[in-house]
Amino acid sequence: MEIHIEQVFNINDSLLLDCFYIVSEFMGDAENFYYSVQHEVNNSKHPMFVCTSGANVLGFVKGRLMFMGGVADDKMARVDHLYISRRYQHMGVGSRLLDTYTDYARRNGANQITLQTRMTPQAKNFYQKHGFELINANRVGHMQKSL
Repeated sequence: MEIHIEQVFNINDSLLLDCFYIVSEFMGDAENFYYSVQHEVNNSKHPMFVCTSGANVLGFVKGRLMFMGGVADDKMARVDHLYISRRYQHMGVGSRLLDTYTDYARRNGANQITLQTRMTPQAKNFYQKHGFELINANRVGHMQKSL
């Protein structure tokens, strides 16, 4: 299967609906996702990368770049959403998306990436494999990686 990853600057309704369906595979209340992602990508210009194969959306990652403590030289990236359709998990899609986002963050001056994830063994192992360290964990784990 040949896959492509591209950065999305304006998320159209069709792509937004495809991403909504992927998110709804994992959570019942995906409606908040729908409106927040549309606003954040189109208006706030938060980075989003989408993985496709042909006409199929396999997954996506959306994040943001932020200054820490108001210091211009101390920039952090955050992963807000990383979802891969269940059909395409364990095929390298998540790794390719996370690597793409990490490269983007590094090129744009970030010196670390943070994220929050449900602390399933699969999620924890995936992020640790990509160099993230667990900062604290309850039901939601806070993880970070230095760049």
